[in-house]
Amino acid sequence: MAVARLYCGAPLATGQAVELRDEPLHYARNVLRLDTGATLSVFDGLGHEFSATVVAAGKRSLTLLPGAALETPADTGPGIHLGIGLSRGERMDWVIQKSTELGVSSITPLLLTRCNARFEEKRAENRLRHWKQVAISACEQCGRARLPLIEHPATLEHW
Repeated sequence: MAVARLYCGAPLATGQAVELRDEPLHYARNVLRLDTGATLSVFDGLGHEFSATVVAAGKRSLTLLPGAALETPADTGPGIHLGIGLSRGERMDWVIQKSTELGVSSITPLLLTRCNARFEEKRAENRLRHWKQVAISACEQCGRARLPLIEHPATLEHW
């Protein structure tokens, strides 16, 4: 059976217990159904990955104890900054997912003159949070330990 892989937004270090919160907690408890004694792999999005064991599991809490650091593939080559025209619907999610899997280091959605997708400033924080979650899911799936930076949308001239 494959070992579960989970993003933990907190800094990780061997032997320092980490309590999961929000999305990672929901995913670990309700989707993966992890309980005390379960082993998994956790990463912090900064390039560090550890094997971990669930040491305490409650209804609304889950505490992990990171063990040995795992070897992660090094980010080799030049950092790739992708500028992509803003797309509507699931197309933008797909672009973020696939570019994350390919190793892009940062993504900037571009507001183009002939682009029919709209980006409303009042929903900006929610859209950026959603795109970050798409990138997190892609990292969990493909084995990448470093999250790409998703920038605030910009015009082509500004980018």
